[in-house]
Amino acid sequence: WEAKWGMKVIIQVMVLWFCAFCVIGNAVFPYAAGVLGFDTSSFTQRGLATYSLCLDFTQMLMTWFVLRQSLRPFRPFGVNWFPVRWFEDRKYLRDVAVACVAFPFVVWLHGLSTTLLEHIGLIAFDETVTAAWEQSMKSNDIISKAFYMLLASFAAPVWEELIFRGFFFASLTAFTGAARAMLISSTLFACAHFSLEQFLPLTFLGCLMCVVFVRTRNLLAPVLVHSAWNAWVL
Repeated sequence: WEAKWGMKVIIQVMVLWFCAFCVIGNAVFPYAAGVLGFDTSSFTQRGLATYSLCLDFTQMLMTWFVLRQSLRPFRPFGVNWFPVRWFEDRKYLRDVAVACVAFPFVVWLHGLSTTLLEHIGLIAFDETVTAAWEQSMKSNDIISKAFYMLLASFAAPVWEELIFRGFFFASLTAFTGAARAMLISSTLFACAHFSLEQFLPLTFLGCLMCVVFVRTRNLLAPVLVHSAWNAWVL
């Protein structure tokens, strides 16, 4: 990719995005919920699913807004930037399918990472602790399940791929080359999930989606891989 902006702009965009990401999730939404009279610690499964879905859609809008405002001076971008091609060339579906074949390996990496971290005492796995989305997926609440599926299969893949592959990875290739850009962007992608046991598998998954993006030059391809992975996990 040939970027009209320099490394300074890349860093500024990512720092601004990351700060907004953390503030919205950890301050704005909890504060707004409190103002509206909700106690996030006592949400029902459906309430938590609704809260999570609204949060992710807000993060998606924030990501779009940050990119739109930050890159406004550099318009027009060119056809290679943020490319989404639905029907022009369906060969990208083959690359998506091949990438999905690697999902069992990602699961294996997660198991390996968890085992190693437990062995050195960095994490302690407790089978009695279950994530909210896992509880919802095991329940009979169809609405909660639908909200988490929408979050995982649409909202999260769209904004995460937009910022990490569409902007960060593509921009870095102009200065570091594709291989280094892939490692740097995938590492930051994994770090943004704030999970030690998921760091290794998500770094690999990020690299996988970078490869798919390079091969297809279609942002829709890594979005579909990301969506398929989240659906697989659910």
